[in-house]
Amino acid sequence: MYNANLFKDIDWNDKWKEATLSESVKKLAEELGQKIADIAQEHSITVEKFSIFLTGHINYKKLHEVSFSNTLIQAKVLKVSAAHPPGSKYSLIQLHQMVIKDPSLQNPNNEAKVQLQDQLQQHQAEKETSIHITNAAVTHDVHAMMDIIIQDVYD
Repeated sequence: MYNANLFKDIDWNDKWKEATLSESVKKLAEELGQKIADIAQEHSITVEKFSIFLTGHINYKKLHEVSFSNTLIQAKVLKVSAAHPPGSKYSLIQLHQMVIKDPSLQNPNNEAKVQLQDQLQQHQAEKETSIHITNAAVTHDVHAMMDIIIQDVYD
């Protein structure tokens, strides 16, 4: 036979634990709300603006490190891009399937992982530098052209 009093005690314990947890969370929320209001007032911003900053730091400010899956996909892109006609691209899904099927990219050792990640970071840095150089060259050309136009207008 089951002891009905035992189940009542367990049910009461669960309710008591839930009530104390609820009270603790409520107290924490009140303290956090007060701290947010204090910081917002200290920096002369609204609580809503502070909440936006807080949400951004909690949800969106992650480490900007290279993920290993991106590293593997980039390694595969470098392998297949030579044989692929210029101007056409594989989809990300196709590249992912190629990585899965490629035995050379399965279970690489730590040294190979680091080497692949370094190659990807170097590629990203070169691409970023290339964009900056291109933008700087275009800006220089625009300024030179504007100087010529202004000189022609005033002459």
